[in-house]
Amino acid sequence: MKNYFKNLNLILKKIDHEYLYNLPLLFKKSNDVEPKKKYNFNIFRKNILIENKNKLIDSEIIILSHYTNQKKKQKIKNDPYFGDLFNKLELSKKKFSVIFINHTNKDLDKIRYEFKKGNYPKIFVNNQFSIKDDILILFKIILNYIFFKIKIITKAFSGKDIFFIKKNLNFKNFIKARSTIRLNNYLNKVLGYNNNKLKFLLITFEGHAYEKLIFRKFYEKNVKTIGYYFSILRKQPNNIFYLNDKRYCPKEIFVSGKILKKYFRQNYHDKKIKIKILGSNKNIKLKKFHANTLVKKKYTCLVAAEGIYSENYILLQFVMDNLDYIRDVEFVVRFHPVVDKNKILDFFKGHKNYKKITFSQTNNILDDFKKSDFILYRGSSVCIEAALNAVIPIYLNDGIENIDPIFQTNKLQTNDYKNFNDIIKKFQNKKKTITNLRYLSNLQLYCKDYYSKFPSKKLNNFF
Repeated sequence: MKNYFKNLNLILKKIDHEYLYNLPLLFKKSNDVEPKKKYNFNIFRKNILIENKNKLIDSEIIILSHYTNQKKKQKIKNDPYFGDLFNKLELSKKKFSVIFINHTNKDLDKIRYEFKKGNYPKIFVNNQFSIKDDILILFKIILNYIFFKIKIITKAFSGKDIFFIKKNLNFKNFIKARSTIRLNNYLNKVLGYNNNKLKFLLITFEGHAYEKLIFRKFYEKNVKTIGYYFSILRKQPNNIFYLNDKRYCPKEIFVSGKILKKYFRQNYHDKKIKIKILGSNKNIKLKKFHANTLVKKKYTCLVAAEGIYSENYILLQFVMDNLDYIRDVEFVVRFHPVVDKNKILDFFKGHKNYKKITFSQTNNILDDFKKSDFILYRGSSVCIEAALNAVIPIYLNDGIENIDPIFQTNKLQTNDYKNFNDIIKKFQNKKKTITNLRYLSNLQLYCKDYYSKFPSKKLNNFF
């Protein structure tokens, strides 16, 4: 993966064709295959909803966040990415607006109703199939592909580079750019309403194609673009650490805690860029491990995957295949809110252990933590919150790539029922309690520095 991004970086610079940054598969972190999305073909559907255009025009700060709530009716209190930061900006009399990208099939008017408690100005943007828009985008893709093919003829490439281009810059990947182009068209329309008063543009920073194009749009303008990295670290690299064309990078970086600030300082390509700790919306209260609750005859293990379908299949496959061989443990499966659990469960309905699995019935993950002793995970940041809530993380290693968010400190890994049982025996052994507590204490110290609280005051330090 590291070599892939290095090769991609060199080729993008050599071709120097901005359109290539629309191709989302170039920057994708995994080969995850998700089920087909449900498309809304309503030609009268709103794709942009602006609550207060006048405030958008006068905004000095614009923040880009996301709407992912799949539940039918639920009032939104705090943003899952920025917490109560918007309310604090409102109280400090900042001129700002918030753009929410809709990742659901809900109509924008219904989503707007869910945000009734938030007094700050909001804009909602769809990114789903639109007959009129997608036809025009398709023509644009074809023209750009022809232009791209002509352009590479004029460049000299090695055999290795030609192979890379044929594999990754093919017409199939160009077609996949529809969603990026569509989203950027809508975002550019919204941002275009601002009357040149914009000073700060804060967006989530995960390495997606549309992010790079937003940074590019404002690179030569007197606007400070800020990428907020709220996610976790992985042994496998994110493209943001290797694609170093400054035109497609933020001018400043916010992170969620000390661990991330240190990692960015050591590994980010621009050593001069300012990196600030903005904080996180995660639960960061520390509940210590105790010797009297560490040794048990029977344990509960929470199973938690991130919002990627293939990761859910890997974890559930492991549990169902090994359930009969793992002793003294009851598994409770919790699904990420962005996945359709019925699609995942349909895959396992024929498994002999399907009916033996217990599923979480609570919306609040803290309730699951209270009932759990261990958590089995892979790439989900929930392992950090679990550790801080006195739940012991066990990483499921598939032997292909390490996506453990706490790979720098975690020593508990499993790949079959034998070493899973060994881990359980280790904690059931009273003679090892002191050693286990020392390990868990160090683990919590590391996790505690992963997330900081959002600032209660001094917002001028950031905006």
